[in-house]
This record gives sequence, structure tokens and C-alpha cells, in this order.
Amino acid sequence: MKKFVMTCMVCCMAFAVLFAAGGKEEGKEKKKNVELSLMIPQGSWRDVYTDMAAAIKEDTGYSVEFQVIPDDQFYPLMQTKLATGEVPDIIKHNIPTNNTELNANNTMVDLSNEPWAARLVNPNLLKDPQSGKIFALPIESSSFFGGIYYNKKVFKELGISEKQPETWEDFLNVLRKIKKSGKGIIPVASSEKDSWTTQVFTTLGFPVAVAKKPEVWNKLLTNKLKWSDVPEFKMILDRYNMIFKEGLVNADNLSFTYDMAKEAVATGKAAMMMNGEWVVADMMAKWPGVEIGYWNIPFTDSYDIIATGSYVGGFFVPKKGNAQEAVKFLNIWSQPKYQNMYFAAHPGFPGLNGVDGGTVPACVQQVVDTYIRTGKYVYEMNAMVNVASPILPELWKYYVEMSAGIKTPAEVLKAWDTLYSDYMKSRREPGF
Repeated sequence: MKKFVMTCMVCCMAFAVLFAAGGKEEGKEKKKNVELSLMIPQGSWRDVYTDMAAAIKEDTGYSVEFQVIPDDQFYPLMQTKLATGEVPDIIKHNIPTNNTELNANNTMVDLSNEPWAARLVNPNLLKDPQSGKIFALPIESSSFFGGIYYNKKVFKELGISEKQPETWEDFLNVLRKIKKSGKGIIPVASSEKDSWTTQVFTTLGFPVAVAKKPEVWNKLLTNKLKWSDVPEFKMILDRYNMIFKEGLVNADNLSFTYDMAKEAVATGKAAMMMNGEWVVADMMAKWPGVEIGYWNIPFTDSYDIIATGSYVGGFFVPKKGNAQEAVKFLNIWSQPKYQNMYFAAHPGFPGLNGVDGGTVPACVQQVVDTYIRTGKYVYEMNAMVNVASPILPELWKYYVEMSAGIKTPAEVLKAWDTLYSDYMKSRREPGF
């Protein structure tokens, strides 16, 4: 009898635990009604995020309001929100390169010990340079294979070889041929309305041009060298400016957006654009059947390398938002079911193990096989002077002024010298 009573008590206790736990089913949380906000720059927006969020809401009850901000407004708005404490619950930005402008060590939740951290493919890339902490859930394991992405069909119609140009003059001659074809096709779609796209040429070109002089970066960081004292930087700006001076871009480049540039290339109105590998999946998703190829920009005539990113896109959790629930949401977001949805739409290199990256576009795989896996790369300029990331948007505006004929390449570097020096002094960086 005593044994029977004890058994009943154990059963009752078990049922009590189940009810106390909110009626959880095995392996499945009870749905919650949690609403979160996620702030993201327009250039980083992917339509599949809506599908992922809908699936998560259906499965768990967590819902997210996406605040998609124009690229040129994102940084100042983010800084204002961080200063006032009226922050979104989640912020999409680059990790770790944007840790500085986010002041991540003080404003963001440390995610180093979250469950998904054990599944990271490339954890060392994510660690904050100062604290070694991880402040964001990554999307990819590696990112930014920049260069020329071109429409194969346009090249074929114009009789242009897809062989990689070996010199700058070779590349210019291709652009000139497209312009002179009489077909009205834009050689290079330029989207200076979204000023962040103007940096692609220089953030790739500067480090390639000084690849044999790596000491340049430490000297710039310690005030032993001015940007205007590096002749290779002026050469890169001269070459970039040449494309505009010869009319090898769209005439409305100052009002042309990033999305407009993708559409122009995908539909054959333009032959190519300068950007990162993400444009390929974007175009293939919206314009099925488009075939895109890749060229390394021949910045110099004798050094066959590319510049690549030392960052990935990621999701940060501000401490002053609904941090507890936002952290839980990211753990759900990290699960293979939802991550697979992302890479089904945008095949690539997942940041988490156990995720199907899909079939990577051939031209992107070509970049990885030719340059990344063979070690034929340096890191982009932004990575080399990561400390200056908060003021880089101002430099991009100088590039726009250069293409508009307001500043010369030399004046761009002089203006940047002043801004950079003042900023580094304000941070009390050694040597300034």
C-alpha cells in the first residue's frame, strides 16, 4: 500500500511539473506572445527575412518588426538611438568591424556563451579585438569577395571575351568597347545615391596597391604617415575617377541606387557593377535565369590578388532593449530550420555548422577557389583601419564629390587626412 501511495505521489508530482512548465511538449516550447524590433540597413535587407520571421512566429509566437533604414541614414540614426537609449531590440551590422562604432563592449549583450556559439564555423573572426567577446550572431562564416560582377549574356551579345583582364588598360578597353557598341548598354552601373557602394573600389584597391608594403597600415595608425603621402592611394583614386571622366558609368549615377544598379545589370541595361558576392544571389533570386560572372579588378598590372573582408554580417542585441527576449529570439533564429531558409534563397557559406549552405553560384565559388583557398588575398582597407569605421561614411561622401568633379583625387586624400587625424586625436590614439 505504501508503495502504491508513493507511486501516486510521484505521478502527481510529474504532472505538476508539466503544468508548472507551461505545458511544454517534448522538444517544443509553448508559444509565447513576444514582439521585438530589428533595425537593418536597406542594403542588407533580404526578402527571405520576412519568411523566416513568419515561420518563427508560427512555431514559437515570437514576432519581429523590421525597421529597414536607408543606408545613408542608418549610421546617424543608430548613433542617436544608442545615445538616447531608445534602441531597437536587435541591430543588424557587421561584426567585428562595426563593434567600434556600436561601442559594443559597453552597449551590446555578450553572446559568447549562447548555445549557438558551439556551432560557429569561424569563431575567431567574430571576436572583439579588445575583449575577445562575441557580440553578434553571424550570418556567414566569411564575407565580401568584391570585384566586378557582370552579365554573361550581355558580354556574349557584344562579343566580349570573359577572360580576366590582366591590366588596368585591358579593363578600360572593355568598358570603352561596351560604350561604343551603339547598343546603349551602360558599361558600369554606378549607384552613388547609396554612398556606401562608392567605397568598394577603394577599400579593395588601396590594400592591393600596397600589398608589398604592409608597413603602411601601422604607420597610418600611429601618425607616422599621411594618407596623401601614399602614391599608390592616389593612383587608385585616379583610376576610379577615370571611369567617371570617360563617361563609362550611367549618366544619372548620383541619383542611382544600389537596387537600381542590380536591376540594370540583371536586365542587361548595364554590363557590370562593382560590389560584393551578395549581389549575385540577390539578382538570381529576383531575375531567375540571369547568369553572372566575376572579374577581379586589375588595380595594378603585376599583382594577382584580391582584397577580402575580415568581417561578416550579424545580429547584435542592445542592452537597453528587450535584451532577454531578443537573446532567446536569436537562439531560435540560429536553428537549422530557419537558417536553411536563408541559404536556400541566398546560397553561401553559413556561419553555423549543421546548416545547408545550398549550391553557391559558380562565379562566387570561382573567387573562393582561385583566391581565398590559395591564399592570394589581403584584407580590405576598412579592416586595416577598423578603429576609424565610425567616420568612413564621410570618406564615401568625398568619393561622390570626386566623381561629381567637386574634388580631385589629391583633394580627397587631403580632406580625409584632416578628418582622420582629428578623429584619431579625439580618441587619443598613440601618435596623434
